[in-house]
Amino acid sequence: MECPKCGLEMDKGFIPVSRGRILWIPEDQRNPWNIISKPKGSVILSDFTVMAPKKADAYYCKSCKMVIVPVKN
Repeated sequence: MECPKCGLEMDKGFIPVSRGRILWIPEDQRNPWNIISKPKGSVILSDFTVMAPKKADAYYCKSCKMVIVPVKN
């Protein structure tokens, strides 16, 4: 994947999910108090997990120090 900021090639990797799931949450929303809640306007970045480890695919730009996580459908 090409970095949208500098145009260099990004390194492919992942962010591990140890409990629940990873969400992007809008600034005006609160962090959920449990692993099941999904705040209004949030975007799911990883599958839900309880027992088996999961991951969110991610790309890292060494130059810009930026991580991009594609959104799952």
